[in-house]
Amino acid sequence: MPEYIYDLRRVSHITAAAVGQPGERVFYLQAQKHSDLISLVTEKEYIRALAQRIDSILDELEKRGVARPDPSEEPTPAELMLRGPLNSLFRIGQMSLAYAPDGDLLVLEAEELPVADDDEEEIDPILRQSEPEAAPPRQPRMVRFSATRAQMQGLSRSAMEIITTGGRAICPQCLQPMEPTGHMCVKKNGHANKTAAEM
Repeated sequence: MPEYIYDLRRVSHITAAAVGQPGERVFYLQAQKHSDLISLVTEKEYIRALAQRIDSILDELEKRGVARPDPSEEPTPAELMLRGPLNSLFRIGQMSLAYAPDGDLLVLEAEELPVADDDEEEIDPILRQSEPEAAPPRQPRMVRFSATRAQMQGLSRSAMEIITTGGRAICPQCLQPMEPTGHMCVKKNGHANKTAAEM
């Protein structure tokens, strides 16, 4: 059984975004509650599937008489930016999303991609028999985030925009958008003023 290491209920911040230039981007799922800021590396197609699943659930709820959140209730573009420090807890192997009527929240679970032990294949079979048994492999870790329908609708809209249009490249240093005309990175004390194409 995967081990839950974080279970953040009613997060104050949740987003899915990418860092880097198109073609070299790293995608993240990120959530925060109080001082717990959790960043997870994922694949673009996982983010696409998540956005589509959010819309599917919201459509189904609308058919049941639960109106979609008004766009004015969604997080602003600034609130959907990644927050630093961007330290990934793990790479996502799979995700699931469900609606929790109790609390009117969407609950997202993300499970760690298991890490293959390639070293074991290099051990001579005879030597392996003489060695003590290795500890059982560590179980994948899992996190759970619950967020409002408005938060998740905003995440879906923003994520699909990033996926379909490429969005502006995000500076991996300061996590701010890089304009085509140039970028003054505060993490580099404002000394770097390069265009996104040059970085």
